[in-house]
Amino acid sequence: MDHIQEEGIQNSSVEKPTEKIDKKKTLFQQLFPKKEKKDKEEIKSVSLRSLFRYATWIDFILILISYIAAIANGASFPLLMLLFGNVINTFTDHSFDLCSLNLTNISLQYCPSGVQLTSTNFYKSSSLCNLTDLNITNSINFKEQIRRQSLYIAVLGCCMLSIGYLQISFSNDINKIHDGIGDKFALTIRFIASFISGLALRWKLTLVILSLSLVVFISTVTMFKLTTSLISMEIKAYGKAGAVAEEVLSSIRIVLSYNGQEREKKRFVFITILVSVFDLGQASPHLQAFAQARSVASFVWNIIDEPSTVDHNLDEGIKKSDLIGNIKLLNVTFSYPSRSDIEVLKNISFNVKQGETIALVGSSGSGKSTCIQLLQRFYDLNSGSILIDDNEINKYNLKWLRQNLGVVSQEPILFQTTIRENILLGFDKATDEEIYQAAKMANIHEFIMNLPQQYNTLIGERGATLSGGQKQRIAIARALIGDPKILLLDEGVYLRFSLSAKSRKSLSNQVTQFNHWLQKASTMDVSNNYSFLQRISQQLLLKRTTSHTHLAVFIFADIKQLQEQIKAFLVAESLPGFSIFVRPTISLAKICFVFSGQGPQWWAMGRQLYESEPVFTRWIQLIDAEMTKINNGEWHLLEELIDKTSEDESRINDTNIAQPALFAIQVGLAALLVSWNIYPSTIVSHSAGDQAAAFVAGRLTLQEAVRIVYHRSRLQNRNTRQGGRMLAVSMSEEEVQNKLLKGIEHLVCIAVVNSPRSVTLSGDEKVIDELQQTLSTFHPNVFKARLRIENAFHSYQMDRFDIEKEMLSSLKDIQGLPLKDSQQMFNLKCAEANLYSSVTGNKLSDQIPVDADYWWSNVRQCVRFHDAMASIQQHDTPTVFLELSPHPVLATSIQECYESTNYQPLILPTLKRKENEQITLLTSLAQLTTSSHAWQQYFQTRDIAPMIDSEELFDDFPLYTFDLSSCWYESKDSVMTRLANRIPIHPLLGVRQLTGQTSATWKSLININLPQYAYLKDHKIQDTILFPAVAYLELVTAAYHQLFLSSDKKQFSLVLKQIKFVKALGLSEHELTEVFTQIVLPVREWFVFSRPWISAGSDCMHSSGMASVDVVDSFIDPETVNQYSLREFTSHAHGHLEMDGVQQKLTTQLSTCSAYNPWSTTDAAGIYTHLSTRGYQYEPSFRNIRSLCDTTSTVIAQIHTNIDAIINLSSYHLLYPSLLDSFMQLPLTLLPGADTTFIPVSIHKFIAMSKVNTSHSDVELRGKYHDAMFSLSQE
Repeated sequence: MDHIQEEGIQNSSVEKPTEKIDKKKTLFQQLFPKKEKKDKEEIKSVSLRSLFRYATWIDFILILISYIAAIANGASFPLLMLLFGNVINTFTDHSFDLCSLNLTNISLQYCPSGVQLTSTNFYKSSSLCNLTDLNITNSINFKEQIRRQSLYIAVLGCCMLSIGYLQISFSNDINKIHDGIGDKFALTIRFIASFISGLALRWKLTLVILSLSLVVFISTVTMFKLTTSLISMEIKAYGKAGAVAEEVLSSIRIVLSYNGQEREKKRFVFITILVSVFDLGQASPHLQAFAQARSVASFVWNIIDEPSTVDHNLDEGIKKSDLIGNIKLLNVTFSYPSRSDIEVLKNISFNVKQGETIALVGSSGSGKSTCIQLLQRFYDLNSGSILIDDNEINKYNLKWLRQNLGVVSQEPILFQTTIRENILLGFDKATDEEIYQAAKMANIHEFIMNLPQQYNTLIGERGATLSGGQKQRIAIARALIGDPKILLLDEGVYLRFSLSAKSRKSLSNQVTQFNHWLQKASTMDVSNNYSFLQRISQQLLLKRTTSHTHLAVFIFADIKQLQEQIKAFLVAESLPGFSIFVRPTISLAKICFVFSGQGPQWWAMGRQLYESEPVFTRWIQLIDAEMTKINNGEWHLLEELIDKTSEDESRINDTNIAQPALFAIQVGLAALLVSWNIYPSTIVSHSAGDQAAAFVAGRLTLQEAVRIVYHRSRLQNRNTRQGGRMLAVSMSEEEVQNKLLKGIEHLVCIAVVNSPRSVTLSGDEKVIDELQQTLSTFHPNVFKARLRIENAFHSYQMDRFDIEKEMLSSLKDIQGLPLKDSQQMFNLKCAEANLYSSVTGNKLSDQIPVDADYWWSNVRQCVRFHDAMASIQQHDTPTVFLELSPHPVLATSIQECYESTNYQPLILPTLKRKENEQITLLTSLAQLTTSSHAWQQYFQTRDIAPMIDSEELFDDFPLYTFDLSSCWYESKDSVMTRLANRIPIHPLLGVRQLTGQTSATWKSLININLPQYAYLKDHKIQDTILFPAVAYLELVTAAYHQLFLSSDKKQFSLVLKQIKFVKALGLSEHELTEVFTQIVLPVREWFVFSRPWISAGSDCMHSSGMASVDVVDSFIDPETVNQYSLREFTSHAHGHLEMDGVQQKLTTQLSTCSAYNPWSTTDAAGIYTHLSTRGYQYEPSFRNIRSLCDTTSTVIAQIHTNIDAIINLSSYHLLYPSLLDSFMQLPLTLLPGADTTFIPVSIHKFIAMSKVNTSHSDVELRGKYHDAMFSLSQE
């Protein structure tokens, strides 16, 4: 695998191409162009012939009949009006004798015209509307093309086309084609024919009226062009355009009515011509429908004509009856159609032979799921080849190929029907026996049979009544029922959220608040849902306290599963992946790795971690390679661990297979934990677990450990099924010896002592059976259980079959002392852990080797696990026991070992039998981790995508929710007194804000008219009073002191780094200023902001007390700091801080040059005269330099001040600001130029050592001038 690039994450800011756009773009490139500025988008229209592309010859005959009928209908309408006018004139002519009226003649003129009008209208409407257009748009060919292309586009929809378009807009576009080729076009022909007929009758009068109807013509032409060219804006403009059209037509009627005021003798001719011209106006909206049909047809025809090389319905292609299933990927490169410039896979190659199982392991978004989709041939490759049985994948019949693939996706899709029908999807002819067999292979048959309706149970929408694991197993059964030659499993990677609180009520409130935020955020357009969840996980684990007593843990694969878990929490129900814990408060976890012995193994252990965790996978493969070298290919560890498809064919309980498999799982788990910064301080093992423990503890190389595992398991297996068994009994060692084993010690012995009341007997199978019966009869309340192991480990039976002789001979060259070469160690930090042996029952010192004799004792002697635990309690006292095992078997024994003490440690599993391995491991990790260090390392293995476009979602991320339940009533005065007097108020720092803040924030109000701030008036630069830069350092030091130091006497060391002075803070005698100091501990940053203080008006009431009104939660982002504040904030200074509690060592390296140019004490005033010419108008409080001598690059000065005149001097932690500012004044005397004013912009590092003694009135300063102004430093 040469290179796999992150899907949609890497190259997120791709440079746009500068070359001309290729005119031969694909349809999808036309539908979804890059977001570039365009002048105007041109919408093409199809020709009249193309509009009827799906019409048959019968349809064309009907179209011709309809158009002829429309012409005849339109032409006869004015004639009918003419005849009707004659009849009206006859009745209104007073000179005409009605008695002489010939009604027969009138009927013979009028009726045939009516019959002709009716018949032509019928043929026009029925022939075209009811037959032709429906036949075309509903034709089998048309619908089949639409269905095929819709499915093709839907497959690409994840990256190309909106499914909403296929569901709504696509259907609407087809309806517009239906309207355009329907009766509206015939109506257009009819109205035009009517106009021509009127023109033929009275052409002069027609032209006169037509001139008055100019607006009709203009609106018709304009509407036609606009509809054709701007069809993409139809939805927004439709209502407005319709209103305009209606207004135009209404205006026409008004104009025509005004022309009708002039009465003519033959007014029926005018009415006839008026109707003819009006018919021309009636044609306008129908022409619009025709124009829409042409434009939309261009779009729809392009979709249908889009070439598709992936067609499920083609009958062409290879259909092999003897498919083997060998797969080869050769230099495959692929990019999604919508992101053609980003190569998701690049030159990837691998082979999978028949019967082999491989795992594609990589970080999230690295292309694993893409490989699965390419094997299903959802897409074609950019380059390279995929071969199945040496044939190109695109040579196979696609439908046949997919029938021979069994696929289980990351999120199994189940339908709202029965379990049976979900399993039978695509294989309706399968028998009940085949269904049962598939379910058994998926380990879901027993669960289904326990349901009331068994396989006929309805599972609800998307399997709502099933857990995530149950849905996945049903999906596996569905994949297996077709007996696929190739099985593709797309295993999802799980995410983890955790919320901790000091009380259960506060925890519930936090989850509720988080749920509201999540619902709001999930409704917004988040470009990458998985990255969004990863980002939330980071926010919760890295920037929130996770060490509180009450803990809620959510382990999930997608947002839907998370929402289900949160819902279960809120209604107090249980659900896989969701856990609630009440754990002891652990300041720093001391972890003991517990390596269990043979017994907890099961046939599918470790598979989920093997498929999802690269570190775990690598170690399993390393051990497999070493094991294959030693056993000469006799059997393969990977085949036994990963490839077996059912428990029946597995050999995992055979001793020679079980112990190597257990060793591999334990080492893989240890490696995975270490990769997440989880290290043991103590290691203890049990029987067969000694081998993994010795390797992890740095006593054995990998080759030596694998050799010991191989020979130990091989030799012990000789005694399997040779008449030996083991029996676990809940009794003390002394009770067993006195009550059960007297007289039969040569047949049965105590093989294991796990705790004060847990032993295991081993020996002759018949005697073991008799002891079990005796216990059932005379001690019915005593727990006893016969182990599944068909061997008698740690008993006299190990003396048979030359086990001892061959073991000592095979392992004679193993030294077993602590390794010196770190390259051969498992991990250097793990090698520092204390190793406790269940062979000796004590700590193994570096002088005790784990050589051949030790391993024979490990096989033959009793397992002294209880003694080892007692030794751990005496010397190490770990706070957490983490059992590295496929299933926890020692947790109860460990708990019993601590029953006699007042302390109960946290005991956690890493895996559990037949449970989701990622969920189990991450849940335990959540409980033992109380700091962000492990999670920082964990996230480094997850390659999280940036969320540049969605970061604003976290602006209102919910804060910690406190339990505000009142424990007792306390008066307001008492609250204020208690809180206000708790911490002395620093003159500059002010009061810490106690509400609404997640980061420590202080607020002070600077009024330079008050005595304690009056000295600041003397710090004047260019006629402006500026807050001294060194005062920011005092603010941060004072804030740090209040946070961490309870006494002035306590020693501390504080390092401020990368200090930036962003903007000077100007002070005024006429305006008060609020100064905010904030320390953000998770990121070790500090900020100083200010804003003008505005007094409350008469209509505003402020409560008295220590409360924050409109203070923002964080000053980290200067762009958004004012978003939720009532007044504008200004950033002045920020930087990083280090806290180590260890005295920093400073070295002074000053020049000893004696060629100084001295300034006498009488010339001190001259120093400030010189500085004033450069813009520094320092007043008496800041004029503290008394003498100075310098060279061109070095200056030494003596500082003197009257400390008795300083107010609140003892409250300051550094030198008094006016005194400390002399550090900034001193280098100014060395700067070149006579009239340039400089102010500090940065300090590289500032170190505060304990509390400065501020009682001295004389201080000596030394400084050196450097090239860069920001590098000025105190030395």
